[in-house]
Amino acid sequence: MMADSLTIHLQNIDPVCLQPETLSLTIRQLYQIRGQTCSAFFIPVRGSEQETGLPSRFFDKIIVENSLHEFTRSNEMLTSIRGNLKKDGYLFIGELIARRKGQKHPGCRRPLFTEEALLQLVDSDGFRFVEKTVLDPNNPYDRVYRFALK
Repeated sequence: MMADSLTIHLQNIDPVCLQPETLSLTIRQLYQIRGQTCSAFFIPVRGSEQETGLPSRFFDKIIVENSLHEFTRSNEMLTSIRGNLKKDGYLFIGELIARRKGQKHPGCRRPLFTEEALLQLVDSDGFRFVEKTVLDPNNPYDRVYRFALK
């Protein structure tokens, strides 16, 4: 997001998050924290629980940040995402990973994925695991996974 002059499609199923004034305020705050001027162009897109509403075969990268564990129709949504990526595109999933089965997210209190369950889910929806990155060595369960199309 902090790269210069990107076009970013922001997809959400909650119309409140996509209201122009809410979105504008959030973007300003994020850039202000970084001490940068916003040069990106943001396109809000309202999806549903099973469809992104994004263009087909259009994206080089799709990022699902700290939300896959909240999806009620994760298989359908991952199928939709697969259709939105270019053939050489990547899906990035940032998730807090459960240390034990049944652990819940501290914010939303929904169950977290174990690494095995996450990899199995994404694999079953047509993605190939490429790599994972631990974001903070002090919190090794906060990870970003990169997947390519099979």
